[in-house]
Amino acid sequence: MGKKYKSTPEDIQYYFHKALTENGEKVRCTIVFVHGLRDHASTHKFFFEQLNREGCHILSFDLLGHGYSTGERCSIDDYRQHVVVVWHSIIRALREHIPQGIPVVIMGYSYGFSLVVHALHELITKNISIERIIQKRVTLVVGLSPAFKVGHTASPIVRFFAPVLALLSRYIRNIPMMPLQPEKITDDEEILKVIETDPQVFKGRINIQTARNVHVAGKSALRLLPTIKLPFLLIFGSEDFVQPISKEEIEKREDIQIRIIPGGKHNIFDGDNLYAGRTLESIMRAIEQYC
Repeated sequence: MGKKYKSTPEDIQYYFHKALTENGEKVRCTIVFVHGLRDHASTHKFFFEQLNREGCHILSFDLLGHGYSTGERCSIDDYRQHVVVVWHSIIRALREHIPQGIPVVIMGYSYGFSLVVHALHELITKNISIERIIQKRVTLVVGLSPAFKVGHTASPIVRFFAPVLALLSRYIRNIPMMPLQPEKITDDEEILKVIETDPQVFKGRINIQTARNVHVAGKSALRLLPTIKLPFLLIFGSEDFVQPISKEEIEKREDIQIRIIPGGKHNIFDGDNLYAGRTLESIMRAIEQYC
């Protein structure tokens, strides 16, 4: 079991990116954004600017050991150290930073989304007054490349046709997606073997204990996801090293949408490209629906 860590406000670096709105135009929502492992909030500046232009405030922060927050760089003994930070950050955002009446969207990227699920579960199940606040103010939770399962996602034929589907999806809404055929992974040891050996996964620049924590956090987050009664949008890339989940794994919840971007890799939202454009479009459609 890893060491316990209690964060203070001074340990965490927060950032606020204001929505770009015309005079009298209402802000659509405030997004609380949680970045991924070996990442920090400032690396997503371009994506935040796009959301700002769509009328969304962004509240982001650096996890412990990342960016300008304190701690050993990119190292975790137990993912629950980071869950505590996300837990506190959501509460601080609702109490101090987001005015009443503005819808709240919580968004997590990769490992960051696993932390979001754990933090929401703790907030909702441990305190009835906080649960009421969450249910009243949080209108949508978005997962970008959620790291629930590690492995290869697509069959060769899907990889071949993915660019064509991506091009068609530019002009045709809701184009049917070819079914993915993930490799069979029988147990945790095989998953950890993929984490250790696959050059696409963490690229050898991360210790195996941290990789195990990422895997355990994602696996337990998938188990907790159906217990959180909030609308979710989960977006995966068909060429990512994490596998999309099925409707059966989330108990066929109608308020959990799964979107797969053909040809998209792990980062499907940064930059001025087709995959980022389709991801942004999916996010804004969900925000319009729930906010």
